[in-house]
Amino acid sequence: MSDNFISAIYRNDIAEIKNIIHGGADINEIDKDGRTVLMHAVLAEKADMKIIELLIEAGADVNAYDSDQGWTAIHFAAREQRYELVKVLIENGARVDPTDRYGNTPLWRCVMHASPNITVLQLLLQNGADPEKENRNGISPKNVADRIGNQEVSTLLDSYINL
Repeated sequence: MSDNFISAIYRNDIAEIKNIIHGGADINEIDKDGRTVLMHAVLAEKADMKIIELLIEAGADVNAYDSDQGWTAIHFAAREQRYELVKVLIENGARVDPTDRYGNTPLWRCVMHASPNITVLQLLLQNGADPEKENRNGISPKNVADRIGNQEVSTLLDSYINL
């Protein structure tokens, strides 16, 4: 993957991104850090929904895993608490419960945030994220919420258990 492609993503340069795509760039190629351009677009501080949608329309795999931690784009979006990004990824076929190399799901990552975004949690749960799905250490998002002592999150997760 060219540095120009990644740079254009972080600069929100839609014209350059279109030129690179039309020039035949592999939209799902991974960079030296094991990430795709879609993952970089999700991670950009000022992530532009037009760029995310452009990449998806061009064939970006919303379920691709990075080669380092085994995260997908939705792991990054959930960790960053970005409702619109999580929503567009789900709308375009992103699985809500993929596990990274530690067995952690996007819901788990979202719950671990210092102050979890309730709307992101609800979106993941409404689309089938499992609050009881344990990671490799036997710890589920529900366990995390209980251990942290976040009653609001714990109550929300409880409402999706045994539905």
